[in-house]
Amino acid sequence: MHMDLPQQSSRRSIGQAIRALERQNALRLDRLPSEAIKRRDRFMKLLDSNATCLFEAVAQAAAAGERRTFVAQIPSFDAEAGEIFGSLLGRFDPDLANEWLQRRDLAHIFRIEGRSIFW
Repeated sequence: MHMDLPQQSSRRSIGQAIRALERQNALRLDRLPSEAIKRRDRFMKLLDSNATCLFEAVAQAAAAGERRTFVAQIPSFDAEAGEIFGSLLGRFDPDLANEWLQRRDLAHIFRIEGRSIFW
């Protein structure tokens, strides 16, 4: 299949943008203090261990016609996230949660803002 020049240029630009974002993310992670890295790793493990519960909550909300669900509905997740980030309300860093979605190739469907998962 032959691609015209605008398509080639567009794909090349997308590739350059992706590589630049990956470099930026790698630099950001390299600059994190060790305590932040420990929190990040612990939070990623928490998301992994609660993925089934998180996505079951998404499925239930979607079946009810909703476009979001609240992670606070999963008490064990909420409590441990609060412990990791030092918050009584289970608050966590949505950037880390979105990074988790991106690493699992789910960021094109889901996003996390505050303590909610949207789709």
